[in-house]
Amino acid sequence: MVTEDLKGRVVELLRITGAYGETTAFVSNEDLRKRLERWPVAVIPSEVYAVIGEPLLVEDLGFPDRRILENAYDSVRRDGDQVDRLWDALKDRNVIRRWDVELPPDFKDPGKVRLCSTSIPRVSVSEGEKAWKLSLVAERDPRLRDLAKAYNRSSNGGKIVCEACGFTDDLDAMFDAHHLRPISAGERQSRVDDLAILCPTCHRMAHHKSAEKVSPLPISKIKNLQLARF
Repeated sequence: MVTEDLKGRVVELLRITGAYGETTAFVSNEDLRKRLERWPVAVIPSEVYAVIGEPLLVEDLGFPDRRILENAYDSVRRDGDQVDRLWDALKDRNVIRRWDVELPPDFKDPGKVRLCSTSIPRVSVSEGEKAWKLSLVAERDPRLRDLAKAYNRSSNGGKIVCEACGFTDDLDAMFDAHHLRPISAGERQSRVDDLAILCPTCHRMAHHKSAEKVSPLPISKIKNLQLARF
């Protein structure tokens, strides 16, 4: 249910995977299942961005009305012209990636629309071994890696800082570029905000301390592990 203060606002932008199906196949928590039972079909988002300021469709973005939202609450629909107009209105708006919205453990994006009846697609053990190797290769992409490190340096007064433990140094080689969402989760175009800059110890914690094969620990959990060591 949309509260009065959010009606007519653009709150978030989502990138959706190809996996859709029964909500019960995607949600294991019983309390959450009860909250979502009025929506029997669900999709899995891969990326969620909060739109800064939550602009109003009419007052801020210049739409004549809110008709773009008609029947959008209980069905899937697309009005091409309206959606194109919305993208154009939002192109200069600032957004923030919501890393607290995570994919299910070991989820693999099928890459195309796929109906999932009883469970979501997952990376198998054998696929996981291959994905791990692919992930390591991708993390060494010099262009994206260098951009991520340069952004980290410019945000920290000229030094590079590990985003988990706070270790700092002048040398790029003392840090790794870590994919927050592994390549194995599905093919996509990676951007700088898909990477975190970590020291080697925190990078290994991200992968080897995780219970799931190809789902690394979130940065917040690595921070907690490092704090517990001292």
